[in-house]
Amino acid sequence: MDHGVLDGELDPLVFQAVPLKTHKQCTVAQGMFDQSWPTNIQGGLSMIGVFEYFQLWDALMEMHLSQVEDVHTWKFDSSGQFSSKSTYSALFNGAIPFEHWRRLWKSWASQKCKVFLWLTIQIWCRTADRLAKRGLPHPPKCPLCDQEDEDVQHLLTTCVVS
Repeated sequence: MDHGVLDGELDPLVFQAVPLKTHKQCTVAQGMFDQSWPTNIQGGLSMIGVFEYFQLWDALMEMHLSQVEDVHTWKFDSSGQFSSKSTYSALFNGAIPFEHWRRLWKSWASQKCKVFLWLTIQIWCRTADRLAKRGLPHPPKCPLCDQEDEDVQHLLTTCVVS
């Protein structure tokens, strides 16, 4: 059942007609026992309030409470327990993994090249566009070609190739 039925989201006029003391003391099970919840409504209801009352009545008629304690289970893990790992796996379920870091660090390139490529992949190179975002001094144009703004993409595709 929609949680909004119980917190006044769907039926604000009926919810307001029930005293605050009752909100805090009466449980859903107590209100549902022998359909006694309408006795908590005090004062008159407008036409819209009566309409909300009947909507609430219909919603509550479909509700069935049991004496069994609620059990919360995490459906993304076979144990039923929440974990960050299972959340991460569910988030990327069906994605095609591209483990560029594995190829990079196992390559025969020198350590300097590996570190440079790693910084490039992570877009951590201190290019003019990144310096500008931090309010640091930077050249207005690429120092190598003096044609375009400097960023990693430009350096690796335009300046290195030409």
